[in-house]
Amino acid sequence: MTRNTTNLPVPADANWPLRSINVDTKAYIAQAGVIRNTITPLARQLESAALLWRLHATDKPDIIDLNLQEAIRRGNQLAALHPDGPTSYREQDQATRVIALSLIKAIDLLGPAVEEKYRKVWLDAVQRRGKAIYDSILGSNGKIDQYPFDSHGGTNYGMLATIATLGLDRVPDAGTWFDFSLRGYANSLSPWGGDDGGFANGTAYAEYSEEIYGQLWQPIAAATGVNLFRKPWAIKFAQFMAHFDQPGSPTHVFGDEHDVVPVTQRSISYGKSVQSPVSLWYANSLAGKENALFGLHAPVIEGAGVTPAAPADAAQYPSIGWVAMHSKITDPADKLASVYFKSSPYGSYNHGHADQNSLVINSGGGQLLVEAGKADYYGSEQAKAWYRQTRAHNAITYDGGIGQELGIGDEVASLGWNGAISNFGTSPTLDTVTGTATAAYKGALSVAVRQVWYLREKNVVVVRDKLSSPVPRIFEWNMHSLKEMLIDGNGKVRITGDRSKLCLLSLTGSNFETFPAPPIAVGPKQFHAAFKSLALTSSAEFIVLLDIGCKGNVAVLGGTPAAPVVTIDGQPLRLY
Repeated sequence: MTRNTTNLPVPADANWPLRSINVDTKAYIAQAGVIRNTITPLARQLESAALLWRLHATDKPDIIDLNLQEAIRRGNQLAALHPDGPTSYREQDQATRVIALSLIKAIDLLGPAVEEKYRKVWLDAVQRRGKAIYDSILGSNGKIDQYPFDSHGGTNYGMLATIATLGLDRVPDAGTWFDFSLRGYANSLSPWGGDDGGFANGTAYAEYSEEIYGQLWQPIAAATGVNLFRKPWAIKFAQFMAHFDQPGSPTHVFGDEHDVVPVTQRSISYGKSVQSPVSLWYANSLAGKENALFGLHAPVIEGAGVTPAAPADAAQYPSIGWVAMHSKITDPADKLASVYFKSSPYGSYNHGHADQNSLVINSGGGQLLVEAGKADYYGSEQAKAWYRQTRAHNAITYDGGIGQELGIGDEVASLGWNGAISNFGTSPTLDTVTGTATAAYKGALSVAVRQVWYLREKNVVVVRDKLSSPVPRIFEWNMHSLKEMLIDGNGKVRITGDRSKLCLLSLTGSNFETFPAPPIAVGPKQFHAAFKSLALTSSAEFIVLLDIGCKGNVAVLGGTPAAPVVTIDGQPLRLY
């Protein structure tokens, strides 16, 4: 907080001249990012200064004035921004909600220490910005009910509930907002998964949500006694994060910003607030420190005696169609192998990608079979042409990289271009999952089924794809890595990562070809290849062995076409 007293700039509407009408989209989106990255630390600075003033109001009188002065200064700066200007709800809803929330939190913490002349201006800003949020969420015939998958709308719903809670008897319309939002929000925390705790928008946005939940749920609990951290979804959400952003994860997985490295303090803070056995194991196992502001500005007190306990090594999240399979989740990162599979009923909606029936494999704290590309900004041409496309994932395409339908311009329809998991099983030695992605190809394929077996003791994955089409096609089994893929003397594709290795062997007839990323792609160099069917065909089958660590397993394909059997070092595995 002390460092930011001099480091943070003074915000000004004049710094952001672009508006949402008749401007270059890329430039406008860049400005929106600058606004967000300017307002958020200023708001946190305001809250931190107000909190420190409150905590030391009696024991450290020598620093009280400095904290109060900093809080007043930052509050005045935020309140001076015009509610209809570049930080308005219309132009940057993230900025307007953060300004309103931080101002009302500061008023709650500082109380009468805020002079009336400032208090009036701050509360007026909260009223005007809160009303804009309310009007948008209420909309025509209840907008939030009509569009439950509006990700910003869902977050703003929670923001309004918290602003209203702290604004009661302070902000003129807070009572109306409170009656409208708190019960509804408390019963619909996230539209991105069911009671299993899943979050279909990907673990990057799940992590961002963890931070938001801390900003909202602790004040609500302190003011109302309604502890949203104890909701079934909220408890299982921590378990979901433990399975898919487990300790030592090199990046996020699935969806936008899957290429971003996790910020562990968000999950540590969330896990400690949930106070379930798994959430505490997760929080205690992550490297880093808790977010101090998260933990102190309105702490939720739970009963003592919760014993941390690790989750299962493998789990399915049926509401979102995700499966995680780990060698042993309690192992340190440099010993852990992780296999992720996705076949989601949410399809490519919102921050989702056209990656149904796709795989990701990490091992030794590094990446082996990766999701290709790098995020730039939501809705970019690059993301549409590459980053979100099926061919940028470890999934099936046809005829030169044609993949699943991507919801561009018709995102609601993309909910129907989806995947589904038909079975999942786990045991100490073997995990198995089957996904069907036929609907995701929007009629181009008549069958698109992928079966995955993870042999935990051998640290080997076997993948079987069954494919058919109304017309003959060349089918492609795509794979992506951070290192060059080379063919060894045994016909295996070898990926040598910084911390582990992966060898892939096609047990069915196929060609192996590398291909470049399209020119529009951004980010560091990656490597892309595919097993391809030998000729045009209306049906194809791929059976691929993936040896994590390249241990030299001997695999033989036998059985019958209808009931194949892969024998690995003498151990038969029936693929049916």
